[in-house]
Amino acid sequence: MLYAWALSLKGLAPAVIETSPERLSFAQDRLPDGARAYASLDDARSSHFGSTDAPLDVVVDTTSGLLEELYPLMACGGTFMSIGLKERRFTIDGMHLADRSLSVIGSIDSLHGSFLEAFHLITSGRIPAERLVSHVIPLADFQDGFATLGCDMSSKSMTPTRSSSCKVLFDIESAGSAA
Repeated sequence: MLYAWALSLKGLAPAVIETSPERLSFAQDRLPDGARAYASLDDARSSHFGSTDAPLDVVVDTTSGLLEELYPLMACGGTFMSIGLKERRFTIDGMHLADRSLSVIGSIDSLHGSFLEAFHLITSGRIPAERLVSHVIPLADFQDGFATLGCDMSSKSMTPTRSSSCKVLFDIESAGSAA
């Protein structure tokens, strides 16, 4: 949802795909004007773009797992941005990328000032980060915080989340268990 806000400030009308019913519900009233959240890509393409065959101009993949599946659906000149920090290997057709002038980029870059820009957008209030925080958890309970987001640290795997989590903040001043 953070990227939906950033994209909307650039004049885009983003569609958020959230497969977790709890997180989808959480997102509904926290998105910027013009943005909507959908349970599936087909729902978004049909409702937001008017066709299940609508090409995708910009994809922000927060999972690190959708490049192979989604790059063939990109519009000519489209951009695929991967922001997930999971190790994944992909096989994609280089000719398809070149022929359609597609861009595949990562977001963990400070080369172009993106971190400073994001920091400014949040601290200036242009992105209402407080609306996106779903949980504040004492740092001592960090494993609970990651579990809230569906991250099982012991097995190093993602699990379905049963809470309407979005952004979890760790409180370094609190002690004890999460409330």
